[in-house]
Amino acid sequence: MYYMNKVDGYNSDIYDLNNPIIKKLIKNSYLTHTQLEILLDYITRKQRGVRIKNVNDSIIVGKKKIKRGTYYRILKAARNKIAKAILTMILITSLDIISHHDIISILERTSSLDITIENIEIYDHLIDMIKDSV
Repeated sequence: MYYMNKVDGYNSDIYDLNNPIIKKLIKNSYLTHTQLEILLDYITRKQRGVRIKNVNDSIIVGKKKIKRGTYYRILKAARNKIAKAILTMILITSLDIISHHDIISILERTSSLDITIENIEIYDHLIDMIKDSV
């Protein structure tokens, strides 16, 4: 069995998916908590050149033990959801449902978003801004 350590893959100390704002964002996104954990794990492994070696290995992601096949099935589902979300953004901007200016404004505000408990009201403002754009 292959047990992931912090050198190999996803480090929950760096990516705190239990942060209250992150939890709210996850709840209102297309991605599940598990999908995000696996995406982060996969990206971390890829950056470090660490591969899952054996077909029958189990991987520990977060606090869950996941079979290799399940890991890649969840990863594929998460990637498909991300692709659909991006294509949806392209569609709604192409049809002028949301303007390019609004999308850029939202992205600029979120790129500097400080995801801390003290800034939880920023999340609510962001949701309002997105709803007002539609």
